[in-house]
Amino acid sequence: ENEHLDLALRTTKALVGLLGEGARNVTFGIGEEKDLDDQSPKSDDIQPLPWAQLSEITKCLAVRNMLPPEITNEDQIAISSNAAWRWYTNLRNERLSYLAMGDMVRLITENIAGRKSVPKRKKLW
Repeated sequence: ENEHLDLALRTTKALVGLLGEGARNVTFGIGEEKDLDDQSPKSDDIQPLPWAQLSEITKCLAVRNMLPPEITNEDQIAISSNAAWRWYTNLRNERLSYLAMGDMVRLITENIAGRKSVPKRKKLW
């Protein structure tokens, strides 16, 4: 995590002017909750955005060729890779996985079980 902190800080600084109000007040995924003690490393009083949020924002900007000049396509790929690694690391723990996904998986399963038949798929070609 700490080896990528510079990337997170640099990217967050580059995005500051593009973020709407409240962008920093959301919990954005598993393991991304705001630290109650707020003891995360900071630079120039800027707390880096959560990796999942950085990944989604930079991906949306990248596909529209709107990344700020301070953020390269390689940076965006590194950010997305780190966010994916965090999800994989957290969700491979059985208890964390259940806590994070249990209700959603249960609802999907109940919805599937409640159907009498599977809707036919349209032919795509």
